[in-house]
Amino acid sequence: MNVLALCLYLVLTGYITLYVGKVLYTNGRHFLLKMFLGQAELTDSVNRILLTGYYLVNLGYVSILLTMRAPVVTTGDLLASLGTSVGRILLTLGVMHCVNIMAVVIWNKMNSEK
Repeated sequence: MNVLALCLYLVLTGYITLYVGKVLYTNGRHFLLKMFLGQAELTDSVNRILLTGYYLVNLGYVSILLTMRAPVVTTGDLLASLGTSVGRILLTLGVMHCVNIMAVVIWNKMNSEK
């Protein structure tokens, strides 16, 4: 059951990480383009750097959580373990996204006042 739990965890978190990364990369370009006053080359470079950082943070966090797992014996343990682990990843992604959006808003306010 432990191997099944690890495999399901990796599949779920991998899919979520890749999907959210793609969505943020695609849709975040519009915000960055406005922030960098239409400089497409700079926008694309920063967007790729942000995506790389996003993937590194998530891969590191997923790897750390792999070692912090209780033994899985029953189906109930499996569901509880997956729920807790995937929930932690989702909360982390949400907090990271909110912090990034706040940084963009603050950056825009600071630059629009000049």
